[in-house]
Parts: sequence; C-alpha cells; structure tokens
Amino acid sequence: GLRAVLEYSRSLFEPATIRRMLAHLARVLEQVAEDAELPLSRIGLLDGAERARVVDACNATERAYPAVPVHALFAEQARRTPHAPALLHGGRVTTYAALDRRAEALARRLRALGVGPETRVGLCAERTPELLAAVLGIWKAGGAYLPLDPDHPAERLAWMVSDARLAVVVTAGSAADALPRGVATVVRAELPAEDDAEAPPVASGVSADNLAYVIYTSGSTGRPKGVGVQHGSLANLLAATREAFGVREGDVMPALASCSFDIWLFETLLPLTSGAAVRLLDRERVLDVPSLLDEAADATLLHAVPALMREVARAQRESGRPTRLRRLFVGGDRVPAELPAEMADAFPGAETHVLYGPTEGTILASAHPVPADGRVEGHPIGTPFGNVCLYVCDRVGNPQPAGLPGELWIGGPGVGRGYLDRPALTAERFVPDPFGPAGSRLYRTGDRVRRRADGSLEYLGRLDAQVKVRGFRVEPGEIEAALRRHPAVRECVVVVRDDAPGERRLVAYVAGEADAEALKQHLRRELPDYMVPSACVVLDALPTTPNGKLDRRALPAPETARGAEPLPPRDALEARVAEAWGEVLGAARVGVHDNFFDLGGTSLLLYRVYSRLRELRADLRVVDLFRYTTVEELAAYLGADAADDAAELAESRARAQERRARRRVRGGA
Repeated sequence: GLRAVLEYSRSLFEPATIRRMLAHLARVLEQVAEDAELPLSRIGLLDGAERARVVDACNATERAYPAVPVHALFAEQARRTPHAPALLHGGRVTTYAALDRRAEALARRLRALGVGPETRVGLCAERTPELLAAVLGIWKAGGAYLPLDPDHPAERLAWMVSDARLAVVVTAGSAADALPRGVATVVRAELPAEDDAEAPPVASGVSADNLAYVIYTSGSTGRPKGVGVQHGSLANLLAATREAFGVREGDVMPALASCSFDIWLFETLLPLTSGAAVRLLDRERVLDVPSLLDEAADATLLHAVPALMREVARAQRESGRPTRLRRLFVGGDRVPAELPAEMADAFPGAETHVLYGPTEGTILASAHPVPADGRVEGHPIGTPFGNVCLYVCDRVGNPQPAGLPGELWIGGPGVGRGYLDRPALTAERFVPDPFGPAGSRLYRTGDRVRRRADGSLEYLGRLDAQVKVRGFRVEPGEIEAALRRHPAVRECVVVVRDDAPGERRLVAYVAGEADAEALKQHLRRELPDYMVPSACVVLDALPTTPNGKLDRRALPAPETARGAEPLPPRDALEARVAEAWGEVLGAARVGVHDNFFDLGGTSLLLYRVYSRLRELRADLRVVDLFRYTTVEELAAYLGADAADDAAELAESRARAQERRARRRVRGGA
C-alpha cells in the first residue's frame, strides 16, 4: 500500500481542513488507480457524502411560490388595499387603485398599437409616478419593457433602440427630449382625464415563460448587451425576498437606483407586491444625501450600493436624527469589510443584509445577515433565496469542496432567458444544469467564490476583467473599444485604480497624439457617465514587459502625469474651495484650473464638497457643483450675487475653458 504523512502549521490550518485535504488526495488516487486514462477534468475531489453536502444540502431551497406575473400580483394587492399609498413623490401620493387605473388605461392604448406577449417596448421617463404606471401598463398589455435612461448619451440610446428593434417607446415629462430620432411610435405615459377611469382590465395573455424586461449591461465586445428575463423569474425573486425579509403593509422603501439598473425593480416591486409604499426620489435628491435623509425620514427599508450607503451612514451619524429603519440592504458591488459596522453604528437596531446577484440571475440570488455589531470577515454573500441553487465549480463544472475557490454557477427559476439576439454568447454563459431536472440551465457568473464551513459563500473577485463601479457593471473592453474609435488613439487600456479616496475609479491610458479632454468628450457622446473614466492619461507609449505584454504595474497614477504645476488659489474664496476639494480628495495640492472629476472626484464625493461649501451661498445646489467643475469656476459662482448679470460668470467660464484648450494636458485635465 501507499502511506502518506502531511505536515502543517497549526497557526495556518485547522485540523479539520487537513483531514479534508487528505481525504481529497485519497479520492484522487482511487480514481487514477481505477482508470489510468481518466482525463484530469473528470477527476473529482468529492466523495458521495461531501458531494451531497455541498451540492444538495446547501441548495435545499425548494419553495412552492406561485408563478404569477408581477402585474397580476400588483392588481390583486390593489384590490385588497385600494386606498393605501403606493407611490410617494414630493408632496404627491398615488394610491394603489389610482396607479392600477393608470396602468390599465395605458395598457389599453398599447394593445391598440399591437403590443402583446414578447413585444419589446422602450421606456424613457424620469423618476416619477408615471414611470411605475408605464412599467405596469406595458406588462398589462403583454409587452416587455426596456429602460432607456434619459441621462444616457443619445448615440447609445439610438443604438439600443435599433439593436432591440423597438417600434414603440413610452415616455413622460421632459425625458421625451432625450429620445433618438427614428422611433416609429411614441406614447406619452401622462393620460388624459377621460382615460383615468374604471374600465375592464386588459387580458395580458402572458405566462411565466414570457419575456418581462430587457436590461442592457456593459459588453466586453465594445457594445452593450441586452439581458432578457421572464415573468416567472421576477415573480420568484419577489416571493423569495418577501418571505426572507418580511415586507409588510405600512413599510416604506425609497427607490434610489436608476430604472436602467435592475436593482430598481427590487426597490419598487417588492413594496408594491406587499402592500407597502415606494418613495420616489429625483436623481438630484439621491446625490444630496442630507436631502435624501430628510425626504426618506419615514422609510422602514433602505437599499443602496456600498458607495452611497457609506455616505448615508456618515450623514446619519453626523445628524443623529431618529429613524424608522428596521432593515438595511447593501449590494451591487463588493461590500467593504468595515461598512456593515459603520451602518450598525449609524442605524442601531436596524438589521443589515448584504445582497448578491447578477442581472442574468434576476437581480438577486443570495443574502447574508450581518450580526448586530456589524462585524464580518472577508466578503460574505450568504446563502441562496428560495428556489435558487448556488454551485461552486471548477472550470469544467465539477463541484468544489468547502474552502476551495471556484466559479459561482446559479441555477433555478431565476436564471434568465439569455442575451438578446446573441445565441453564441448565451450558449457560452447559460449552460445545461447537470444537478437539476432535464432541460434546466445554469448561469456561469464569472465570479470567484468559495464555500465556508457553515455552507455560506464568500466573494473573492472576478475571473475576468469585468468590474463594478458604484453598483454598475462595467466591461473595460467596451470603453477601450470606444476609445479606439477616436482617430488620435493608437492603443489604449482602461483599468480600475484603488488610489482614489472613497471608492475605486476608472482610469484610461492612451498612446497617441490625443488630448485628454477631447477624449473624454468623445466618450461622453457614446457612454453613460458611470463608464467615462475619471482621468485620461496620455502617454507616448503604453509600458510593456520584456516579453512585449502590457505592464500594468508601470502605469502611472493620474496625478503624477498631470505635467504642469497647479496654479495656487488667488483669493480667499478660491482657497476655501481648494481646501474643501483637498480634504475630500485627499490631495495635497489643488490648483484653480484643476477639474474635480479629473482629480478622482465622483458624484458621491461631490456631496461631501457640497456639505462643506453650502453655507457660502444660500441657493447652492448639488447640481451646481456638476456645472462648475474647476476651483475657478465654482469660486466665481459662489462669489456671484444671485441677481448679478449671468454674462459675467459665463465670461469667466469661457476664459477658463480657453486656457485649458491651449494647454496640452498630459493626464486627468
């Protein structure tokens, strides 16, 4: 026989871990002894008992949820609580009955236009009650909605309309101005008074297998890709989260996300199928965190991505105001290990849950309840929701034992339909499910995880270049493809850097005869704001290793590539603005011509600047800080009387822009 002895450090390994390693080694030797020709990919580490534990016991999530389309669930709730508040927006309250009537009226108009099951309908609207009425109305007509964010560039919206072959787009308010030309039919979500009346409900004709929505996400090939999700998948997610979190009548949940981000459906539909109310906040209110807390003072549930949740917790600690919050949800990006403790300190008594899930798995797949003290180890993402199965597999699909890293594969009714008109990519990521019933599929997430001893999962990172920025999925390849379409770019690479305070940021490195500001303007015409790098560093050539590959370690920090010495403040007001920027950005020197976003600033960090400067001008708004992005411009605005002639300020901005245009900015300018 063969005898083996394994020596190990007790300070690094538990005895149970070593016993598992020896058992895995024995299992490998047994298989090889039985069949010396066995391919490596078919050699498994698990015996029957351990396989049953990590494959079956950890995924014993079967539930008997009704596979009812969400608009039918909402209509039933409207019949139970017709006069209860469904939507809160500013001082406007929309009841369940009123929202249902408006959705039905819109559905009748859409059916008259030929909308029915599997019809894709664009939706371009601001965060108002009309937006929710439009989503429900599209579903009641049988269609599937596709969000068109009015804040996205016109070129990107036009591409999505063409790629999805949208013949009908529903719009409301000023968002109609963002629509690209060429849309065959545009329907206003605002209804004439005669339409807002009782009428027989429209029969949608959809089943659980019909398409509910298409969400476009960043694509590594240079163009976004549409993810299709069925009604049954969404209904399962809402039933599972309602059971897990006990959402009930009387709860209030703010909707902070953009409707182009699928977590918005969790923030809105979970309350609306539970008898609770949704508080709609304008984008400006979300970025102005004190205003967010003021307006959401009645909230009992709150979800935010980690970057925003950190600012919310910071503002809450500073204010010390009482809250009604009983549950906090944070997800959409890797949650910093210290953030749950900050949340527990800011909101004592409120439960915190870390959420995880990809768009292709219908928004959410798992949750981790955080202890009351907020202490977590690593980056836990918890255990699966009802009917969701989570497998940790090697590259060919063999389940991995506890403690060993692998790729997370998702199974169950939450697995989406696939990528719109992309059969090859769909087949690559949506694969046959060897653990489930015949015909079922798994989604390969590309996320690297490991299973802990208690059966929960820990997130370790990505297996590819995909990143998350403020909760949005970003494929650097899509940004690089857009950069290469600029004639002055020879080669480029986009990376995520962690040296910006507050959160990670995107930085583009370009070789060519290009101007950094011109490149950013080029990207803004094609990409949404969250995908535009905060800095573009222009180099003579990208650094390479001796074998000719890109040397990522040699890419300089944007600040070191700026070139010219920053011009110091020239008066007390510029000094005050520069000081505020320096405190927030962690920058030792800030010049009067420096751009806040090019120094690593983000929309959330801009809030901190706002909180430091708002006493300088009574009518200062967060949106003003987006408009005046250099120290010189912002100081001029802060120092101008509100009644002054606007031409003087415009002239000041024009002079500053002319100076920047004359300079060759070598990074971040």
